[in-house]
Amino acid sequence: MLEVFHEETIGPIEVEKVNRKYKIAATFSILSLISAIFFTFYFLMALNLPIPEEANFSDFLIVLVPNLIFMAGFYTLYFVFRSKKNSYNVFYDYTFVSGELRIAKVLNGVKRKPVAKVVARDISVLGKVSSDNFLRYKSMKDLRNIVATPNVNVSDNVYFMVCSCNGERTLLLFEPSQTLLIYIKRFAGRTIDYV
Repeated sequence: MLEVFHEETIGPIEVEKVNRKYKIAATFSILSLISAIFFTFYFLMALNLPIPEEANFSDFLIVLVPNLIFMAGFYTLYFVFRSKKNSYNVFYDYTFVSGELRIAKVLNGVKRKPVAKVVARDISVLGKVSSDNFLRYKSMKDLRNIVATPNVNVSDNVYFMVCSCNGERTLLLFEPSQTLLIYIKRFAGRTIDYV
């Protein structure tokens, strides 16, 4: 069969909403880091203060323990908002090379993670998520679920496939173009059920 190379990128449809969430998470991330640094300096200054002779250990703890709690809390918030920020701006790359579909998740336009590698011959079912058969396959407990589109609940162009991926039966949700669907159908041959 002929060598085929096709590549496409799928991004969020609601770009303004995603950008707004990203900016909010980035703002809170920066504010949390600034607050954590403030409490760190306050804690270090409190350690260097001279201790009066009449003070006991409990007075020392009353000042430092709340400061440690706030410091740890703000550092935790910083890391939570920072990781959440990168999960909003997600794109998926679909690369089809001669019968093999490779899907990668691109976080924030920088970090690329492989999600799945599917050989077209290993696809047993292909159909739209809006079809009645999707709920039947979604309820199967032996299928591992992989979502490879940021537009699952938004787009009408989301498809599902039941395939073998890394030795496991998998239910894969993705958003292919018509060209990619044609290539998948051509290389899968008659082994695939279209629902």
